[in-house]
Amino acid sequence: MILEKTYLRPRLGTYFKYLILLIVSFWLVGAIIYIFTSPHTLEPKLFGWWNIMSSILVAIGLTIGTRRLQLVIADPNDLENVQEWTMEFLTKDGLTIKYKSVVETTLESNKSYYRLFSNWFGTELISVRRKDNTLIVTGPFRLVDRLSDSVDLKLRFGKSVD
Repeated sequence: MILEKTYLRPRLGTYFKYLILLIVSFWLVGAIIYIFTSPHTLEPKLFGWWNIMSSILVAIGLTIGTRRLQLVIADPNDLENVQEWTMEFLTKDGLTIKYKSVVETTLESNKSYYRLFSNWFGTELISVRRKDNTLIVTGPFRLVDRLSDSVDLKLRFGKSVD
């Protein structure tokens, strides 16, 4: 059995979505501050370069921070049991099945905060795929890393992490 964790490349589409969201939110906050602190509130004012630069830098940080982690479980003794343990662990962690087919299962969080980001940016969905004699789990770091530790303990020592 081989466990391999790798980070996937950040998505360009996610970066642009974060960038647009941050530019609009920084502009709104700047406009509200300007309206309440300026003596000439009706005077039009363009906001400075700090709005664009800070949005670009924060969007880069968020995009890198929300990269997806891929866990590949290759050549297990019993692929069915490993897939069953994986699905059991993820459903115990508060995920529900969004889409299921013979080859792939997609799960999403029950929590509204994570569902919002999943719907906006697609960063919170977890997919579990079977390919030949491997099981590939792709999703956010916080869930896939815990899953890899649990599967590793379960397969090597027969114990589960609760």
